[in-house]
Formats: sequence, C-alpha cells, structure tokens
Amino acid sequence: VPNKVKVFLWRACSRALPTKSNLQKRRVVDNSTCDQCGCMAEDEFHTLWDCEKVHEAWVPAFGEVRRKGQSLQVMSDLVSFTKAKGFSLELFAMMTWLIWMRRNKLKANNNPQPCSRVAHSTSDLLAEF
Repeated sequence: VPNKVKVFLWRACSRALPTKSNLQKRRVVDNSTCDQCGCMAEDEFHTLWDCEKVHEAWVPAFGEVRRKGQSLQVMSDLVSFTKAKGFSLELFAMMTWLIWMRRNKLKANNNPQPCSRVAHSTSDLLAEF
C-alpha cells in the first residue's frame, strides 16, 4: 500500500481529515451535513463507511464487516474490527482512500466514478503496487 494511503488511513482514524464536521468546528463552513446523502453530519466514519451513497462500494469485499459491525461508530474501531475478522487491511485502506478521492471529486464537480466501480479500481491499484 502506498505511504500516502497509510497516512490517509491514520488521519481518518485520528479524526484529522477535513470533513465538514471538522471544518465546522474550525468555523470554516457553517453546515456539517453530508453533501452526498444530505442526512447526517459528515465525519470520517459517515463519509467513508456509513453514508448510504457509499454502501454499494463496500458490499463486494466487506459485506460481512458491514453486517457484523453495525454497532461501530468510529474509524479506528472499524479498522480494528476489520483486522480482527481477518479481512485485508490493504484492500480496506485502498478502498477507503478511493472513496475519499471520489468524495473530493464530487465536491469539485469532477465526474467521479460510480461507487460500484470502487472495488474494481481498488483491485487494479493494489495489483499495480
């Protein structure tokens, strides 16, 4: 896994990504509502895992984690749970990073790939690395 992805996952687990919730705390934005679903505050966990708009990206490789880890609420717990259940942290990290990149493209109105393609892109990137 590229170092930038490892650092990204560490930042997500440390709640140090520039999500709307974090930006609102710093008074950069007025509203912390998720731009993708419009339902909840955009924090790391919601944006990368819990938002209804990213569910389909996770189902092919991590559907079991989604079903068994429904009580999880923070990224660090999700990473620990994923590792404890024997799932690939490399795949998890790359998917998380691609979902964040997709979110950024949405915010910039740069035609992001559909969530259904994230799993395929992740496998391709891991194969390249």
